[in-house]
Amino acid sequence: MDPQMHNRFLHVISDTLEQFAFMFVDEEPDKVFHPERMLSATIRFEGGGGKGLVMLATSEALCGQLAENALGIEGESLPEGATANALEELANIACGELAARTFGADEDCRLGIPESKRMRKKDWKAMSRSSRTIALEVEGEPFLAQLKLPGT
Repeated sequence: MDPQMHNRFLHVISDTLEQFAFMFVDEEPDKVFHPERMLSATIRFEGGGGKGLVMLATSEALCGQLAENALGIEGESLPEGATANALEELANIACGELAARTFGADEDCRLGIPESKRMRKKDWKAMSRSSRTIALEVEGEPFLAQLKLPGT
């Protein structure tokens, strides 16, 4: 990923986490470790003459915090599926914002439907090693953000 796109993607992820879930990002974690239980969310987009994919991955624990913050129900039990849904919505918002910042707000851009799944340790390790991935720390938990564009 070229440095300009890397910085844009990093800012979109940071801004989205802050505005959507009131969470803050450490851009240079001391260590990228894999959590015991991981979730990922993927969304595809097309517009501005190109297409791509955004994938986010983190711990189920952080997804729970994300859901609590977004729904404003701290300390209450979460509805079934809320942790995965929160990560999907974060991916959706971040992808839309990235498309607007990359292609322009007036450009027609189509976003797919975000999909989440449990992530295996080997998939986490592969994602964390990719040059397309930004490794972050959010609220003390590992967080990976990957952007795939044609030709990268």
